[in-house]
This record gives sequence, structure tokens and C-alpha cells, in this order.
Amino acid sequence: MDRTKPANRDVVLEITGLDEQGLGIAEAQDRPYRVRNALPGEVVMGRVLRRRKGLRYADGIALIDGHHPERKTSPCSYFPRCGGCTLHHLHTDAQLAHKEAQLRQALLAREVTAESWRRPVSINRLAYRRKARLGVRWVGDGVLIGFRESFSNRVARIDCCPILTTEISELLSQLKTTISSLSNARAIPQIEVAQGAQNTPGAVVLIIRHLSPFRLSGGSRSPRSYDFKRCHPPAPVTKVPLSPAHASHTNRAGSF
Repeated sequence: MDRTKPANRDVVLEITGLDEQGLGIAEAQDRPYRVRNALPGEVVMGRVLRRRKGLRYADGIALIDGHHPERKTSPCSYFPRCGGCTLHHLHTDAQLAHKEAQLRQALLAREVTAESWRRPVSINRLAYRRKARLGVRWVGDGVLIGFRESFSNRVARIDCCPILTTEISELLSQLKTTISSLSNARAIPQIEVAQGAQNTPGAVVLIIRHLSPFRLSGGSRSPRSYDFKRCHPPAPVTKVPLSPAHASHTNRAGSF
């Protein structure tokens, strides 16, 4: 029987390719591995973090031999532990080529052959993501809000995110304070964030999933009475008002 969380074990792995998620593909002692922070042609020291359904998931903790020509240093200090990105160590053009190859293979698997291919569409490498689903978890005396860690259900401990737009990234720390003020903070597993088009950069929508009604420590049901409202006044139109009339076990969203 596979154990989902084996004891850490180091193994030398030669990376032969990338899978559809951008993880390095390797095999050792007839066992398949998926390795984060590893690229084809590299030999890395992999630390096994998880084992599931016959696959071993490892962290490429050290480069032993070889160096992929398109490797670059990730601009994010939380990479690769944070699972929000898997290819931040690869140049943008190489990322696009990998994704195009994945699309070609998917089409060929269904016997679809394209007559021609247009040039891939690309945008900024950083501060481009306008929508995200963030995990929420109470740890110790505070709340963590961020992407899940790779190979884990734990929430990554981050204070900002360089791939999210500046407006969303700057909300993370303030959201931690706001969520911590709720009596049901432990009943909030997830927050979805979305931002409007570039011509309305300030319009950010939050969808807070919760398993019990909102209630501030002071008794108010509306999180808008908290300081978060004063820092981020609500937009003229709110998707679903955060008010007592809507205090139920359903999802609620507000635009700030």
C-alpha cells in the first residue's frame, strides 16, 4: 500500500522531460518520479516528499550535473515550495514552447492535426494573473492565505505574490488581518479573488467560501464594518451584499 507522506529520502535523479504540469520526469530503480525545480537534461538530488498511486514526488534540492540552457532564477522567493507556479525557473519562450507541445500532443491523441499554428500569445511574466483561488488555514495564532504548497494540502506561508496583479498581491496581508477578526475564521477554507480589465485596475472581487455565518468578534455580521472597508471602499455595485440579510451558509462576494 502506498503511503502518501513517506519519510524524507534523497535520491539522484536524471530528468528526461517535463510532464503536463511542468514537473520533471525521472525514473530510478524502476520507480517513476515527478520532480519540482528540475529541467530536462539535468541530474539533481531529489528529496522525496510524497508518494501516491505509484508516483514519487520529489523536490530538486541540488543540481548535480547538467544545466538546462533555458533555466533561470525565479524572481519569487517562495518558489518552488509554493504550488502556484511550476515553471518559474524556465524562460518564458521555453514555457510557451512546452505548453504548445502539450497542446499538439493532446490534439494528436484525438487524431486532430492543425494545418498551421499561430504565434503563441504571451503577456508579462509577472503581475499578470487577475484571478486566483487561495487556500485559507488557521495555524497557531494566525491565518495563512495563499496557494497550496506543491505536493501538499498545506497553505503556503506567503505575504505577497509576484504573479498576481499588484492590487491583489497587496491585499494578502490585509486579508489575513480581516479574516482573523472573524469568529468563524477556522470555517473559511478558501477565498477566490478576481480583478477587472486593465482599464479598471482597482476593481477587485472577493468570493469567500465559509461553512458557518460571518460574525465579527464584536458581534457584527458584516465584515465591511471592519478596517478593511476603510482601506478599500466598496465599488458602486456589489455582487452580493455582505449584510445580515445574506448571513447564511452560502458563498458571498463583495467588490472592493
